[in-house]
Amino acid sequence: MKQAGLLYTSTTPVPFTYTGPKKGDIVSLDKAQQEKDFYNYTLDKSRSLALLIQTIKDGNVRLPKFNVEDKS
Repeated sequence: MKQAGLLYTSTTPVPFTYTGPKKGDIVSLDKAQQEKDFYNYTLDKSRSLALLIQTIKDGNVRLPKFNVEDKS
């Protein structure tokens, strides 16, 4: 996300279009934008999921620890 130009402090929703496997970056700016102030990114769905799983395994993404006694 940082390489695509998105800031970590941004709270603005960012629209993504999921695409199939392709060459190039996992996240890229869609060049066919209708308006100059509206950003739409394409996201390679399978590679981004594989990257997320690997970062979770490496401990770079923190997930909440739930109480074992919770039933819901």
